[in-house]
Amino acid sequence: MYFNISKNLFVCALMLMVSITANAQLKGINNAEIIPAGEAWAKNSVNTVIFRRNSLVTYKDTQYIAYYDEDKNVVLGKRNINSKDWELIVTPYKGDATDAHKSISIMIDGDGYLHMSWDLHGGPFNYCKSISPGSLELTPKFNMTGFKEKHVTYPEFYRLANGNLLFLYRDGGSGNGSLMLNIYDIKTKKWKMIQDGWINGDVSTNHDMCYAKSDDGGVTWKKSTDEKYNLPITAATAEYALKIPQKSELINSTAIAVDENNSPYIVNYWKTTYDTELWKDKKILNLFVQNVEQGDGETTKELTGQKAAVLKWKIK
Repeated sequence: MYFNISKNLFVCALMLMVSITANAQLKGINNAEIIPAGEAWAKNSVNTVIFRRNSLVTYKDTQYIAYYDEDKNVVLGKRNINSKDWELIVTPYKGDATDAHKSISIMIDGDGYLHMSWDLHGGPFNYCKSISPGSLELTPKFNMTGFKEKHVTYPEFYRLANGNLLFLYRDGGSGNGSLMLNIYDIKTKKWKMIQDGWINGDVSTNHDMCYAKSDDGGVTWKKSTDEKYNLPITAATAEYALKIPQKSELINSTAIAVDENNSPYIVNYWKTTYDTELWKDKKILNLFVQNVEQGDGETTKELTGQKAAVLKWKIK
């Protein structure tokens, strides 16, 4: 479930509202460059929300992109990683882009098939895949497992080293949901549920950052000490990476990766604390500054479409 970051890996991110000035400033810094795609919805942050996994994926020499356009259509694209030219198609699928929770998630399995889920915020499951490896043409929608797929939010795909996929999502609603985990086998080309209510929560607001790891593709889970969890993981049994109080506006999902030494790095944000005592004791300072023109959450601003673009640079 983790992603190794090597020193020579290209790191890319989907961005909106890229200006020529910004592009000029990035040139020459770690060979950074901006690779524009098509016009994308920009009235809120649905194309750029922090909890999306993933809008941009790379398989072998091909990179894939997904975003909503100005008409709320789901757009898919691909390019050779050595080219700046995208092949873009408008798919038959739409989403309620006015709700920034309803982001698009894509992943490529080990056989080269693209999998996609989109337009989810406590509603019925939307899922399809490409009709063939490397294709942007999609199948009709169909169930993944048919189990607990009526109240889905926060879709996340992950590709395992053997080419199989994991799919993680929340079943239920805010303050009354549990975390589900499915696995896709590229040999059988079928999904099955491996965790039902893997993490169970009933709190009214987000709090705390907890940690778990799996060595067997999500079947069993451990703490950082290798102590095995008894599932589901609860507030009483979880290992805490960082204590964060309720009402801190803690975002719903984290991003996590490991480096070449298998050390985990977790990225998240929450409300500014200016906790100077924490800084003096542990050299941790919790700061968050936001200044964007786009609407967030379930709000919109009257902004015209902006270029979706990929920012590419090389880690030294």
